[in-house]
Amino acid sequence: MQFTKLLSQGLLSDNETLHLREYRFIKYFFLLLMTFLFYHLFIWVVWTSKIFDAAPYYVGDLSRLGYQVDSIQARQTENSLSLQHLNRDNYEDQKIDLITLGDSFSNGMSGGSNAYYQDFIASENNLTVLNIQNIKMSYNYIETVSILHNSGWLKKVSPKVVLIESVQREMLMRFDRPIRWELSLSLEEAEQNLFNRGWKPLVPPLKPINTANYKFPYYSLLYQYSENAFGKNQVYKFALEKELFSAEAAKTLLVYKEDVQRLLQPTEKNMQRMNAHFNKLALLLKQDGIELYVMPAVDKYDLYAPYISSNKHPENSFFKRLDPLAKEYTLVNTKKILSPLVAQGVKDVFYADDTHWGPVASQHIARSSYFKKLYHE
Repeated sequence: MQFTKLLSQGLLSDNETLHLREYRFIKYFFLLLMTFLFYHLFIWVVWTSKIFDAAPYYVGDLSRLGYQVDSIQARQTENSLSLQHLNRDNYEDQKIDLITLGDSFSNGMSGGSNAYYQDFIASENNLTVLNIQNIKMSYNYIETVSILHNSGWLKKVSPKVVLIESVQREMLMRFDRPIRWELSLSLEEAEQNLFNRGWKPLVPPLKPINTANYKFPYYSLLYQYSENAFGKNQVYKFALEKELFSAEAAKTLLVYKEDVQRLLQPTEKNMQRMNAHFNKLALLLKQDGIELYVMPAVDKYDLYAPYISSNKHPENSFFKRLDPLAKEYTLVNTKKILSPLVAQGVKDVFYADDTHWGPVASQHIARSSYFKKLYHE
């Protein structure tokens, strides 16, 4: 204070003035630095560390993308079922009952207890289940299965069923397009490329000082006024009429943006084209004595839509349009299987913080009539 007064009166030497200014700069810089550090540490400790520093627990993709702490259902990976599926690590030409091929639902990306629906199918029905991958990322699953038929690999393995799984919102993107039925590989090449993709959760490692500490309050504010943060976030957030999750936000539904943006995508024509592709594949597999199952994993939004408060969005017609079409394959209608659970108020059919269903759904699907008829005594 005294230095400031002297400076204003011009009673300090140039050297003393310089030192005073340096002192002021250091003082304000230190104050700014402490404010910066306190802000980051406070936000990190109270909120964002629960999302981005939860190891060894896994936090779902929707909580991470939408910065939604109250929907977190942190979980550890564990396998406790009597039978597990086979994969790249333990397949040694065993006799196979069911082959599965699909996206993140088929590859345990929900994390948590018994993340693979295939393990429930195996354990509930005493089946040997093998999970394979796309031969190439540029192929869709129909093309991969067609190649395995053309190469003779499917006839060699001779499973009872090949199951193609895909999340509902990607079904038309993947399968309503020209299929390259002529693609072929030798038996040896097909076998070498069955497990060419490893699926791992891509959780970015963060330090206490990070941009998420700014995004958390930003999105928290925007979601107060907009279900998708005015289009600035990939997550939609809806209020539910009843508690359907065991997370702190028991009446909050988080869904991926494309669940909502593709609601009107199914039409009569594109559903018929897709169905025709599956029918053609089913007839090919029947030449090898194999049945085709197609399992669209119901979108989280589609399953929970009837329970959204004041819902302004239209209904998704995907399953309504697909169900009545003539089929050479078996449609595993996951919406029909899981809807009664949600209607009864069963919690965590899907994880609150994730785009994926949980073990409650996997077990219910495994116990459905589709797989019971394959049961081994």
